[in-house]
Amino acid sequence: MMEITDKLKKRNKKLDRKWLLFNAAIVLAFLIAIILLGMYGGMQSVTSQAMFADNVTINGHDMGGMTYDDGLRMILQEQNERLNNINVVVIYNGQEGSFGYEELGVSGNAELVLREAYTHNKQDVSLLENFEKSKEELDLNTEIFVDEQKLQTTLMEFLQQYHDGGGASGMSDDTQTFTFTDEQHVFAADLQEIISQVLQRIFENDTRPVVV
Repeated sequence: MMEITDKLKKRNKKLDRKWLLFNAAIVLAFLIAIILLGMYGGMQSVTSQAMFADNVTINGHDMGGMTYDDGLRMILQEQNERLNNINVVVIYNGQEGSFGYEELGVSGNAELVLREAYTHNKQDVSLLENFEKSKEELDLNTEIFVDEQKLQTTLMEFLQQYHDGGGASGMSDDTQTFTFTDEQHVFAADLQEIISQVLQRIFENDTRPVVV
């Protein structure tokens, strides 16, 4: 009877050992699967770093999943079309001049906006922080800017050709002091009026001529 009991105990121990080994194998397989999934997710994350993050829009365009070069081509083409459409006609004392964006000192910020959008969710932070940031929406728009010094110089050169009382110079030969004649005051007022209207035409895409 004792021998049978001992045999049963030994058999149960063997079964328990096998059961523990089986459970350990399952746990190990589960851990390996988690590690492999994490590595795959990391690879996907690295791949996504070469593209715009989800929930990023520029000028209403969904940039998510797009490469930087593709996004740059699209947004630059859009900006260039807007710049090339700028053609302001100025009529002064019956004389007409036509000015494009370069003459008027107009430029855009497409590349700056692209860089800001591209770096979204690519900061050197933890994976958890990046995951949280990836949920944030980023909605950007490109803008155009005017170098007003360039604009003023271009328009002044045009007006000086056709202003009845001469240009903007106010140096008196007799006193060697800087004075303005009535005609020069008129010229300065005309220049400021034209600058104001040209700026309005540029920013509002207004194609009407400026007439002074």
